[in-house]
Amino acid sequence: MVYLNIDRFRYVNDSLGNETGDYILSVLANRLKTILKEKHTIGRLSGDEFAFVLKYIRDEEHIEQITKELQQFLEEPIDVMGQSHILSLSLGIAIYPKHAKSSSELLMKAEKAISIVRAHGGGGYAMYQNGTASKSLERILLENELRKSIDLGQLHLDFQPKVNLKTQELAGVEALVRWDHPDLGRISPNKFIPVAEETKLILPLGEWVLRESCRQAKKWQNKGCKPFRIAVNMSTVQLEEPKIVNIIKDILNETGVTTNLIEIELTESAFANREDMRDKIREIRSLGIKVSIDDFGTGYSTFSYIKELPADNLKIDMSFVRDIHENEDSQAIVKAIVMMAETVGLNIIAEGIEYEEQVPILKELGCHEGQGYYYSKPVSSSECEQFMKK
Repeated sequence: MVYLNIDRFRYVNDSLGNETGDYILSVLANRLKTILKEKHTIGRLSGDEFAFVLKYIRDEEHIEQITKELQQFLEEPIDVMGQSHILSLSLGIAIYPKHAKSSSELLMKAEKAISIVRAHGGGGYAMYQNGTASKSLERILLENELRKSIDLGQLHLDFQPKVNLKTQELAGVEALVRWDHPDLGRISPNKFIPVAEETKLILPLGEWVLRESCRQAKKWQNKGCKPFRIAVNMSTVQLEEPKIVNIIKDILNETGVTTNLIEIELTESAFANREDMRDKIREIRSLGIKVSIDDFGTGYSTFSYIKELPADNLKIDMSFVRDIHENEDSQAIVKAIVMMAETVGLNIIAEGIEYEEQVPILKELGCHEGQGYYYSKPVSSSECEQFMKK
């Protein structure tokens, strides 16, 4: 049994309308029928949820192979009125009789397997494992505690410096949210950010991060610190919020910060396939805020659209930087990214610098700025202030 859910499908209906949403569901259903044919059983469970029974399966490896191929086929772009839309799907798998012996229990186990995929941000598949139920309970606890912690102010920001590779001077900082729970201790962003995105808690959380970053920028400005931009990460879920531009304007007015001190970092997926998202990014830039493409090379990774991106900076993902001092393939990839980015005048930032020998290579390849543990780990605002003074 495979349980299928379209990630964040409500935003399709919210931004494009129910008629478009229904059309996309019909395309997905027809694709399922095309690839599964009559020997398998397919059903639509609710608005954006489907399930299907795979028969004549050899082993678990065979199931994963079919599921992977199916996902790739279903996630191919869908053309709606001349615009291309790419769906992200989460799939959960349960096997009879290994995981369950009744149809209802099998469906329940497949649905629980999806919770593991969602906990990692969606866009993948997972096989049910013993203990998944307890992981689901852990996720519910995490959601409830995060909701309370946002209200109670149990979050704080750390800041990681970015350095000009040519002059070795401070070029800016990135704000990173941290959660120190009074009972659970420090909780990794890798755990709570996916939960926040899936439950829409990312909206109040993202507002809090932006507001605190603006307040901190204003404090440093009032202290007479040299003006450095604070980069704030913004989720695609936040960008899909219809009022996001007005929310940003309100925070800027409330804190009184000058817009040239704030930068928004967005992942590639925010730019890739929807013109309405790009329009919002253009509006954000029109406020005087710089926009960065974060983790470049790990998402859609198509150089052909780079010239169309409404952005100022491009951050090369740390996976290409990590071994750049010993891997010629990584050097070639970074060189290609830099050449493409330079043609449209983007400032290029390398993430994840850990060793001194990486710096001259990145500088030679054309990267302008660098960030990573070689320069500084994320630090508190007071420690960052000392870093600024140095």
